[in-house]
Amino acid sequence: MIARNYFSTHPVLRYAIEEIVIAHRADSMITQSDFILIAVAPHYPIEQISHFIQTYFKTDQFLAFHAVDAFSGMETVSGIAMCMMQFERKGSIKTLILDDIFDNLSEAIDITVDYLEANRDATHFLFAGLCENRFAYFVDALEKSDLDKAVFSKLVGGVCSGLHNPRTGEVETYQATSDRIIKNGFALVSFCECDSVMSVSLGFKPVGVSYTVNEASENRVISIDDNRSFVYTIDKLTRDIPDFEIRHLWYCPIVLLDEKEGYVSVVRTFKEIHKDSIEFFGPIKVGSRFKLSYAEPSNLLEADVKSAERVLDLMPEVDLAFNFSCIARQYALDTRQHEEALVYSTHLNAPLFGFFTFGEIGPDKKHTGLKFYNETSLLTGIKER
Repeated sequence: MIARNYFSTHPVLRYAIEEIVIAHRADSMITQSDFILIAVAPHYPIEQISHFIQTYFKTDQFLAFHAVDAFSGMETVSGIAMCMMQFERKGSIKTLILDDIFDNLSEAIDITVDYLEANRDATHFLFAGLCENRFAYFVDALEKSDLDKAVFSKLVGGVCSGLHNPRTGEVETYQATSDRIIKNGFALVSFCECDSVMSVSLGFKPVGVSYTVNEASENRVISIDDNRSFVYTIDKLTRDIPDFEIRHLWYCPIVLLDEKEGYVSVVRTFKEIHKDSIEFFGPIKVGSRFKLSYAEPSNLLEADVKSAERVLDLMPEVDLAFNFSCIARQYALDTRQHEEALVYSTHLNAPLFGFFTFGEIGPDKKHTGLKFYNETSLLTGIKER
């Protein structure tokens, strides 16, 4: 497979697309595209993407999706980033598009399970909508389904990142195909006749004592341990921070511990402090054990290096690398956020594509379950057979 990345940060969509067209035509290494992935910053009108792609590239084989910042090789792009793929042997792309998945969740799960079972040998990249902060519940339902758990080792993705639109009142995390805009669902892009290796990068170190969630409601923790207010605990932690804002806690998210073995299962990012509860970017269940954590940019990048080395150990030659990395991790990386893409590109010696997400989806540590992650970087190397 030949993969090439192109990008533009021109503020006008038409001109941004035209800059990419010029760069593509000057590239003699890729003569056609079997499929195109397109990361679209939310300040562009995504509903116009289909027209421009079909006009300039004469294809309906593409998926566009919202991304505040995307990876295009070693660049972090706030604009339009495209990854064009041309298969050289038997490789191909299949897609599953589902919208309004919570109108009938059981039907959406059944359709997804049937699709994944029918394409169990493929590697699946998932581009999801925020779905009013509910997509984590779709992931949980999919994990509990009758799907063969081995499929989870080949399923990875992220919740598309966007901005609040004051006109519609929605956080726009849409996907777009040649014939529709997907607002409350997802797109699965499946690479057939390709091998892949996935790796999870954390980097946050648990600190202090562990707590047990005593009372919770969906994404909110109300009380911990012996009915102690979690708001009070966090207030004690942050009261001496000048000009405190919630993003300061993105440097020290909570880490949920595995119920049986005690290792870090997933990370949860603080979203908002309410009068009676703390809200996170992901669900937390009653009985969950957790610790606070901490990381400096160097810790996160060290974890990225180890993640890239794990992929490289199992796949010495990579055609294309994908990175789904949390937007809160981007904040915690601070001025070094561009180094994550540099680490992955240089270690794997391959084009890198992906984006900073509102949540990551991927296999658990043992590759027998599916998790909704926060502040995590999910790296996948893929190679056509």
